[in-house]
Amino acid sequence: TIGRCPDKDLKWLASMMLIPVMINSFTEFGIFGESNYGIQFYQLIILFFVISVVKNPPRGGPVSVERKIPYHASQN
Repeated sequence: TIGRCPDKDLKWLASMMLIPVMINSFTEFGIFGESNYGIQFYQLIILFFVISVVKNPPRGGPVSVERKIPYHASQN
C-alpha cells in the first residue's frame, strides 16, 4: 500500500490525488456541475507541483522536463 512506501513525496502525491475524488463523491454532480471538470482542474494543479519545467534549456535542443518525484523502474 502507499502508506508503507518509504518515499515521502509519493505519499504526498497519492494523498493529493484523493482530494478531487473525495470532493466529487461528497457532492452530487461534482463542484463544477454535471461535467467533472473539477477533478481535471485539481489534477492539473497537482501536476504543477509534481513536474517542473527546466529554466534556460540548451539552444536548439528540445525542452526537457524534470520530475520532482523520481521514477524507479523495477528490473526483472
